[in-house]
Amino acid sequence: MKFKGLVVAANTPFQSDLELDLERIPSLTDYLVGQKLAGLFVCGSTGECSGMTAPERKAAAGAFIKAAAGRIPVIVHVGSDGVRESQELAAHAESAGADAIAAVAPYYFRPGSVAELVDAMAQISEAAPKLPFYFYHIPALTGVNFPVLDFLKAAEKRIPMLAGVKFTYENLMDFQLSLNYDPERFQLLFGRDEILLAGLALGAEGGVGSTYNYAAPLYHRMIAAFRQGDMETARKLQLLSQKLVLLLMRFGGSAGKQIMELMVQLQEELQLSILFISHDLNVIYQMCDRVLVMKEGRIVENAETEELFAHPQNDYTKELLAASPEL
Repeated sequence: MKFKGLVVAANTPFQSDLELDLERIPSLTDYLVGQKLAGLFVCGSTGECSGMTAPERKAAAGAFIKAAAGRIPVIVHVGSDGVRESQELAAHAESAGADAIAAVAPYYFRPGSVAELVDAMAQISEAAPKLPFYFYHIPALTGVNFPVLDFLKAAEKRIPMLAGVKFTYENLMDFQLSLNYDPERFQLLFGRDEILLAGLALGAEGGVGSTYNYAAPLYHRMIAAFRQGDMETARKLQLLSQKLVLLLMRFGGSAGKQIMELMVQLQEELQLSILFISHDLNVIYQMCDRVLVMKEGRIVENAETEELFAHPQNDYTKELLAASPEL
């Protein structure tokens, strides 16, 4: 199995009481399928695996697999701090119909050598002997940071179902060396959204990322520009994605304005239609081309922004504008 394009690290939906919201997974999956993605990576870091119990992870994985219904491949992340729990999750993923599994290194009692890491991953893979297995390399979270090239060399015979690595790290030298070790057998899925362009330049064909949940069109266009040799556009789009990631990392009191500015830029660059909902008429005037005014669940006025603000027709619209002295 080889993935070409974007594999989304899917969010796991929860209710306000922190219980799993399994009923939302079908609609979420339908949306992701519609984003022309190459696969779903479920119950990973973005999917909040570390905060879920084993039964919750089984339920979520099963719901995603059922909702995908063969329309898109599903990789189930089964890694945990204990090999035995990972084996249990791997066996469940295979019985539920997953297309592949992945696992991080144990991160509390960490493997002390490449051999120990390979042994742990082998035991997990053996619990789902029919499924392709991906090692999830994410040193920032696990603290386990052996060269992936060394892992592949040590694991190629020990793990018969080893299909590749989800490479979520910035060591581009190790990435390229590993990518070219045995490209017929192993695929390295690049796991850093914010430097995906660098991965593409080194030969990556697929990537796994969290921002693909809501910004897939940006990355699709960036990949297309790269493949067409339009590096100026590709770099510009990568920069936009980096700004998006920075906002997510720094989200705070001043982020609202930055998010709006980025939304406008994304709209212009990607020709997107954006539905913006707000009670702030000043913001609406600055951002929107057309305005729908709602009262008690009904649309009472619909007009171009300039026309509506200059010549409101509905009494409710007039009241809203009168209550905004800055306009």
